[in-house]
Amino acid sequence: HKSGYVLSLHQHAVQGRVSTGTCMTLEKQEPPPPTLSAPVFSLSTLNDDGTTNMNIVTYVVPVGIRPTRKWVVSLWQGTLSHQNFKKQ
Repeated sequence: HKSGYVLSLHQHAVQGRVSTGTCMTLEKQEPPPPTLSAPVFSLSTLNDDGTTNMNIVTYVVPVGIRPTRKWVVSLWQGTLSHQNFKKQ
């Protein structure tokens, strides 16, 4: 994606009233962030005080479906999510 420019039309207010005149401005528009080509999951873990910790996880792989579905989840060591996950 490339950045571009957008032409905007605005009405001007004159002493609290809307005038019939318009103003055109040229504004730079940044490109949207790139889309991910892999699935993205969310992982919520429970903190010691009962609150939750939420993460976005991109390294998740199913490793079995029978008798129950099992997944491999990649977490950075030393993070709160990793510590909470190990406790469970």
